[in-house]
Amino acid sequence: VQTVIAWDTHQVVDVAVSSKHCSPCSSWKARKSSCGVTHARFEEWREGHKDSCTINTHVSAPAMEATSVVGIWKRSETWNNLRYVVYIGDGDTKGFQNV
Repeated sequence: VQTVIAWDTHQVVDVAVSSKHCSPCSSWKARKSSCGVTHARFEEWREGHKDSCTINTHVSAPAMEATSVVGIWKRSETWNNLRYVVYIGDGDTKGFQNV
């Protein structure tokens, strides 16, 4: 989870959540392996599930923060009518380099 917080009001301005996990997808994949659910049946289920699936990234865990920060930075003017000018990170990310 990445957040943008206004330094003057301390209010959250934007949030990005990156996830490589989805409980329903994991359950179906386990059923597919152990119960012999066909690939066609799984794909049929997945087609109806894709709008609610919580998987929204396939990058490595270390790259998630940087990818999220860049996304937030790029959409700042469109979404919030703001231009971010200062980046303060936790020091263990490539977010600063990418912004």
